[in-house]
Amino acid sequence: MNAKERKALKKKYVEIEAQLVRTINNSDYEIDIAGDIVDELQGKSIARVQKKLLTNNIAKLKSVRIAIEKIDLGEYGYCDECGESIGIRRLEILPGCTICVLCAEQAERLR
Repeated sequence: MNAKERKALKKKYVEIEAQLVRTINNSDYEIDIAGDIVDELQGKSIARVQKKLLTNNIAKLKSVRIAIEKIDLGEYGYCDECGESIGIRRLEILPGCTICVLCAEQAERLR
């Protein structure tokens, strides 16, 4: 990955980070479960979904922040398994990606 690609990825990741922070900060709202049993069950179901989404967004935020840090250190974009460069398109889609396609496919075959 060249310097221009690194810079573009970092810009994209910073934007994703900001969006995730906004989403996480705005996800804390009360769910009304008052009413009959159906309202209560529906409210509890919505609360579970909200909690799962929050957990997923926090995990995404952590991986994006790690990616930004690795970019700054010049350590981003290399496969943890083989040391080869991870394709730019893969990194654009998966900021927390730590292995290349070939190593990921090999790991899948071993499962």
